[in-house]
Amino acid sequence: MLRIMENRWMKQLKAENLREIKETEEKPAQLEHRDQQDRQELRARGPQGLQGPQGPAGEAFKIAKTFASVDAMNKGFATDGVKTGQFVMIDTGNVEDADNAKLYVKGASSYTYITDLSGATGMTGPQGPQGLQGAAGPAGPAGAKGEQGIQGPAGAKGEKGETGPQGPQGLKGEKGDIGPMGPQGPAGSDANVESITNNEIDSLFTM
Repeated sequence: MLRIMENRWMKQLKAENLREIKETEEKPAQLEHRDQQDRQELRARGPQGLQGPQGPAGEAFKIAKTFASVDAMNKGFATDGVKTGQFVMIDTGNVEDADNAKLYVKGASSYTYITDLSGATGMTGPQGPQGLQGAAGPAGPAGAKGEQGIQGPAGAKGEKGETGPQGPQGLKGEKGDIGPMGPQGPAGSDANVESITNNEIDSLFTM
């Protein structure tokens, strides 16, 4: 790529040098004649006028309407709703048709042919409406188990609950050891057995 650009630059430089050499080789009479012509043109042209006011901003390039044929375009000139200065295009639906993709501009009394847009990159059209939402896809595989989180703070102490029902009686415990001997009691008096019945005597031994 660099070599190609260098060759082009060299050719351009040579052409400019040849033009300068040719100009320097012109005869003095020819140079004087050229100066006289330049002065005459300046005298005939007159002074430059004042700059005029700025015109209105032009519209962005767009195709105002398309027609199926040149004949349909010309027939609908008066009623097609296209404003003067707007562009229209012929779309015959056949790329082999000679009139297909021709560009015209509307004038005061007729349409004027501008150029053939065949093969040219078309303009970006307006954005279409959003499509319908597609069906939900299948569920993906379960992810890996995450790490255990840190223990949260202890909750507040709850209220005291009601007393539960009494439980069943437990099993009988084992016999305890013999306790220590108690203190000696006071001395007894002699018993009077003369008035004791047999029943009273039996009751003494059954206590």
